[in-house]
Amino acid sequence: MSICHACGQEKKTADSCGGKIIFVGGLPFDRITFGHEHGDRWQEFDRCPECGVARGGLHHPGCDLEQCPRCGRQYITCDCVGGSDDVTNSVAAALHHAGEEGGRHE
Repeated sequence: MSICHACGQEKKTADSCGGKIIFVGGLPFDRITFGHEHGDRWQEFDRCPECGVARGGLHHPGCDLEQCPRCGRQYITCDCVGGSDDVTNSVAAALHHAGEEGGRHE
């Protein structure tokens, strides 16, 4: 069992992780949910093959498949963030923001 440090849920069975807003370069963006990435590479999957969230769910921090809402490239390697710590901190900020807005995205 692998528990996500950002949302506290079991990674492979959680439907979603975090809030719908993520901060990239200090600016808020709507996160791209699994199955809504550019192109149709993952249309055949009901769950993310990397982090396990359900179709329409928000990826766990560090997922290889999460797409940057700012540049459209792979979020964990794009130039918009400074590395895995920034990804985790951005998801933590999204979780905090979701709490202020009335709860986590589920």
